[in-house]
Amino acid sequence: MNGKVDVSANVAGGGPSSQAGAVRWGIAMALRSFVDAEQIARMRLVGEHLVTNVGCIAQEGEP
Repeated sequence: MNGKVDVSANVAGGGPSSQAGAVRWGIAMALRSFVDAEQIARMRLVGEHLVTNVGCIAQEGEP
C-alpha cells in the first residue's frame, strides 16, 4: 500500500502528542477499509499494542 495513499490532516486542541495520536488513530481506522477481515486479524496479532484507543477525557481546570 506504500505510495498509494495520500493523507492530509488538520487538528486543533490538545497538545502535539495528543494530536499526533489522534491522527495516527484516524489513519489506522481509515486503512482498515482497504484490507479484508483476515488481514485485520493478522495485524492485531502482530501489532497488539501499537495502536490503542485510551479514551481519556480531559479534566476541567480548577475554578
